[in-house]
Amino acid sequence: MWHKIIILGVVVCFFALLQSCSFDQIAQDVVPDDDGMGMDTSSVDTSNMMSNCNPDTVYFEKDILPILLTNCSLGGCHTAASRQNGVVTENYNRLVQTVGIKPFEPEKSRLFLSITSKNNIMPPSGRMSEDKINLISKWISQGATNLTCNP
Repeated sequence: MWHKIIILGVVVCFFALLQSCSFDQIAQDVVPDDDGMGMDTSSVDTSNMMSNCNPDTVYFEKDILPILLTNCSLGGCHTAASRQNGVVTENYNRLVQTVGIKPFEPEKSRLFLSITSKNNIMPPSGRMSEDKINLISKWISQGATNLTCNP
């Protein structure tokens, strides 16, 4: 009896993993307003708001993490649970421990090589935009640090 339950559990987990590695578009940011219905904030001009972010610096949490979460983690591929190819992209510490980033050298960094490869396209949903690839390259070129700022 236990043998059948274990086999059933393995089969269910296998199919769940197969279904989980897909790309889903993130919904637009919605902030509740006074009537509780929500307000679309994606087109709000924030250029006049105070910020301590240097426009020439790439920040991990503000700039890089959203790209990695959208393209690498949310599909279920590179989470702490799935760890496909031993890679976890959910936070800075796990990323630098598992991806093989060479600070100041994007062309020698596994992360950069995997998203620019012509043979093995990452993410599987399709090549990232050149803007995203360039931002990741710039971040690695700046030392791949975990700098933060208040946008």
